[in-house]
This record gives sequence, structure tokens and C-alpha cells, in this order.
Amino acid sequence: MPLILSDLHLGLSPLEIRHLAPLIEAADELWLNGDTAETRHPRYRDRAVRLLEELHATCARRGLPLLRLAGNHDHDESFPLHRMLAGDRVLVTHGHAFIPEVAPWSVWAREAGRRHDAYLQSVPVHERDSMHAALRASVAACEAAWSDTSRERKLHAAAMLTRPWAIVAVVRTWMEWSARVHDFVDRHQPQARVVVSGHSHRRGCVRRADRWLLNTGSFNPPSRPAAVWVRGNDVAWIPLSLRRGRYELPPESRWRRVSV
Repeated sequence: MPLILSDLHLGLSPLEIRHLAPLIEAADELWLNGDTAETRHPRYRDRAVRLLEELHATCARRGLPLLRLAGNHDHDESFPLHRMLAGDRVLVTHGHAFIPEVAPWSVWAREAGRRHDAYLQSVPVHERDSMHAALRASVAACEAAWSDTSRERKLHAAAMLTRPWAIVAVVRTWMEWSARVHDFVDRHQPQARVVVSGHSHRRGCVRRADRWLLNTGSFNPPSRPAAVWVRGNDVAWIPLSLRRGRYELPPESRWRRVSV
């Protein structure tokens, strides 16, 4: 069963594949839940491609199955937008679909929201409340980030210092995150008791009503990453720290086990 990570942001973050060695060695399957590599961004593409090739080669040498899910930075039609586990009681998705504007802190948020709404208006009325429509609307919204090539956008956190309003938008998103996730899942996948996502870059394990919301954070500083391990009906949220150049799994006493 899978060990789930997200938001590696290869090429942008300082992450090297050797840093992931203990996780790759421990996993039976590795799922990368979106925003794995900055292959669409001119500034970071070359390094992202090199690291992504190294990751695939490392997993292949070990015979480790690798699944990539789509994120807002690395959507590809071959990547699934979500997966269900544990008899449909665990939903795994990147998380950009929880917010119509995808990234309210971005310069393209308004255009993303417009494309999101336009997509929903384009589908038959009886399909608009479906999970499929919600996820595809997020794909349409994400294209707002890449359609304007008039200037190259910097993605690192320090760039936000030139846009103080963006910092406010990030904090607001963090404050609203659990409500957005819970409401989205109530509407589209109400049987799910656990939701595994990333996107917000704020790791966490919280319970809202009868549902656990697990966020795997990000490997891009100043954010911190976490992992989620799903073994049958056993789900564990695991905080990760870089020690001596490796992301070691901490003792199981630090794992947060949740019930499905």
C-alpha cells in the first residue's frame, strides 16, 4: 500500500533525490500527490527534468511502483486527479480543486476563478455537482498560470514579499482550509472518512466533524513536509524532518494514526 508525499517542487525546492532515500527504501509503493516537478516553468525546468529522471531511475532500480497524481504545477492528462483507497473511505487528491481560484495568493487568481466558473457553465446542469466536473474545472483554472507568457513569474516564497496582499491571502487560505476541504468532500465524496491532500504547503492532521483531514505540506522551504502511509484500513500521518541530509521516518510514537 502507498506511502504518499506531495509538493516536492523538484527544480524549485532545494530537494535532491538522495534526501528521499530512506522513504524510497521503506515504501511498498510511492504516490506523489501533485506538484512533483516544475517542468512547465522556464526558470526551473532543466533542473526539474534532471531530478525527475533521477527519481524515476531510483525507483526503477528498487522495483518500487511510482504513481504521480496531478497538481496545479504539473498537470498532465496521463496523471489521475484523485484516487480512492480503503473501500472508498480514503480520498487522495492534490487539493487545488478545493479552491476555485486555485492559488488566491497568485497574480493570476482572478483569471483562474473565471476559467473555473466558465468550465462549470459549459457542462450539462445535471453534471455540475459531480466530482468529475469539480476536478476538471480545477484543471481549466490551472491553465491561467501558464497562458500568460508575457513575463516569467518567480515561484519562491521570497517573491511574496513584494506583494504583501499575497501573504494575507495565504494566511486566509490556511484559516479556511479545513472548512473548504470538508465542504468539498461532503458535496462530492461524502463516504470518505479521510482526505489526503497537499497544495496549501501547511502540513497538518486535523479532525473536522467525522472526517480526518491530512495535509502532507511541502518540501519547499519555509514549509515542512509530512507523509501519509495507507496500509489497508490503517492510515498514519507522519511528520518528516531533514536530518543529516536524509528524510528519515521518525519513531512510530510520533505517527498520528487515524481510523477509517
